[in-house]
Amino acid sequence: MSMPQIRVINLNWSLLNEAAMMEKLHALSAQGWHLAGYKKPNYLKLWQGYGFVFEKGEPEARVYRTDYRPGSKTEIAEYLQLCKDAGWRKVFSRRGFYIFSAPAGLAAHTDFFSDRASRIAKLKRIRLRTLIIGVIATPALVYFYKLMQGTTPAQSSITPTLLTGYVIFLLYFLLKQSLAIRALQKRGTQAAPETDARNAPGPRHMKQTTEWDILVLLTLILVPVGARVILPDWHWSLKWHVAQGIGLLAGYGAIRLILAWRT
Repeated sequence: MSMPQIRVINLNWSLLNEAAMMEKLHALSAQGWHLAGYKKPNYLKLWQGYGFVFEKGEPEARVYRTDYRPGSKTEIAEYLQLCKDAGWRKVFSRRGFYIFSAPAGLAAHTDFFSDRASRIAKLKRIRLRTLIIGVIATPALVYFYKLMQGTTPAQSSITPTLLTGYVIFLLYFLLKQSLAIRALQKRGTQAAPETDARNAPGPRHMKQTTEWDILVLLTLILVPVGARVILPDWHWSLKWHVAQGIGLLAGYGAIRLILAWRT
């Protein structure tokens, strides 16, 4: 018996742009590559590759859906059995996040992941997780940075940028999730059926890129706030701010190039 043909792809999945991720998975299934699991990274051997594992099969119209479901082992087992009974096969699970797959014909009749109530509940669970992480991590980061501030001038200089960027991105996640919940809640029970986000008009990729650009610029502008929190006896200077901006924009540009190359 021949071994199945395997392909590992490090897709850049973001919960803030999961529609694009689901569209990519759908397109790969149409080419015969079906999501089958996930290969964790080996940080000592990153050259070996890591990411989503795809198996080669017959081209098929498959639909993918995501969910975030924390809970006890018993609750998760019951939830996964419910999904299985409805025809949704689990193809990915990691830290409470799941991806399910089903044939397009079946998904059209049992797509309980995309109804309004399910989407609101999922966003609320993700928002709560984000809030808990922020409440715990932000004070810990401030304390850690204060411990590091006396080591080298370079570390003392870059830590305000890291802290400011983290807080801005965290607030952005919370705001976006809250706005999405509010928009769904405003839709009455008599509203038109939900449509998948991939069918919404507009250039999603360009919109997502613009949002990240704005967040990076906000980080640059508000870096002095982070410096005021962390650095003792800090005094603002144009030279310091320009140096932070050059470093931040250079790093962001490098990340954008790497992501463009990997995708």
